[in-house]
Amino acid sequence: MSKKYASSDKYTGLQKIADELSTEGKKMNHSTVRNHLLRGFAKIATAVLEYHDYKGDIEARAKEIAKSPDFHEYMYDVMHQIEREKHLNRTTNT
Repeated sequence: MSKKYASSDKYTGLQKIADELSTEGKKMNHSTVRNHLLRGFAKIATAVLEYHDYKGDIEARAKEIAKSPDFHEYMYDVMHQIEREKHLNRTTNT
């Protein structure tokens, strides 16, 4: 059995998410977290491909995009921007 994630940053991040979810009562391991994230990212990629009238195999391309480190980084940036805006709105509305 391979332990290819044992020392990688990716494994550590997924394990942190899994630990947090488990603490909240949602039992998960890093593999389950990864699978959920990839399925969610594939849904986003599918919507974008459909919006732009992609003519190839949308499902296959969406799965490929979902695995892309560049896409992960972009999604991270978008989510953090949303959180910053929420925080800013909270502080300016009080």
